[in-house]
Amino acid sequence: MRYPGTVLSVAWSVMLLAATASAGEPPGQKVFLEQKCNQCHTVARAKIALGGVPEGKPADLSQIGGAHTPDWMKAFLLKKEVLNGEKHKRKFLGPDAELQALVDWLSSLKGDK
Repeated sequence: MRYPGTVLSVAWSVMLLAATASAGEPPGQKVFLEQKCNQCHTVARAKIALGGVPEGKPADLSQIGGAHTPDWMKAFLLKKEVLNGEKHKRKFLGPDAELQALVDWLSSLKGDK
């Protein structure tokens, strides 16, 4: 029976591919996905589709960096700032380093890329 070695080899290859794929994404994009921001937001330029069913139309954040400053985004994610009369629905609860990585990535999303 030679299947166990083959299965192990295939499993190892899949793990390497997954690690390589995630290693190429910016840290802030990784935080965006880990924090499930794509439950309510899309980022078309990064090929991030909606992963949930939001209330109303999901906001595409592909150009958010040109619309707001990093300080404003950080405050908004911490529910200290208002947009269209409302605070962000979920307060960011991760570590400061993850919040900074997320804001840095969001700030880079501007222009027509």
